[in-house]
Amino acid sequence: MPRTRYQLIRTTDASSVALISGLQARLYEAEAQIRLGNFTGALATLNALRATPPTYVLPGRTIPALTNLTDPVTEAARVDLLFREKGFWLFGLGHRFGDMRRLQRQYNRTQAQTWPTGT
Repeated sequence: MPRTRYQLIRTTDASSVALISGLQARLYEAEAQIRLGNFTGALATLNALRATPPTYVLPGRTIPALTNLTDPVTEAARVDLLFREKGFWLFGLGHRFGDMRRLQRQYNRTQAQTWPTGT
């Protein structure tokens, strides 16, 4: 029987909701670095987040350090890596739809390349 997974971001109906966090700012910074052609800086930003995950991501829980990312070499793979990381870090916060739309609009991805399809 599958286990039910509950979100752990908002602990009560009265929990505060941040409009933007330092984590989101670092992810935007990494995206800007990629757009400027500085993937070394973007990779350093992402790996810094993975080395010391912010404590406010899951209040009251400790997130262990994650292994470093490596450079996937091609520009398209670098963008894929960034948006994959953003998807994991911002899961459940309502940012994915905008990111997927931006992949099409700003990164010239087709609908088939952007949106998952199939079973």
